[in-house]
Amino acid sequence: MDIVVFVAGAVVAFGALAVIAFRSAFATAEADHESNPIVASMVYVVATLGSVLVSHLVAVLALGYGVPAAVAFAAVAFQATTTYNGLLLFEQAAVRLFA
Repeated sequence: MDIVVFVAGAVVAFGALAVIAFRSAFATAEADHESNPIVASMVYVVATLGSVLVSHLVAVLALGYGVPAAVAFAAVAFQATTTYNGLLLFEQAAVRLFA
């Protein structure tokens, strides 16, 4: 059951990110074909480490405050998904700035 709750938290996070990014759960996105994408081999380091560290913090706080396991799993999944994707935006901006 914990896995189902974890996945549900992540799915809700992706939905929230879609609504924030596109102002709708279902929207058409147009690609900018004039720009050249920049590829950085280490681009996921900050996003991954940041997400893992914040997940650990949320889990420790949940245990400390006696939060039910199902709520903690959903919260960690939601947080991990949103933190990872948010930090990817930061990393991409840094790559563009310094590349």
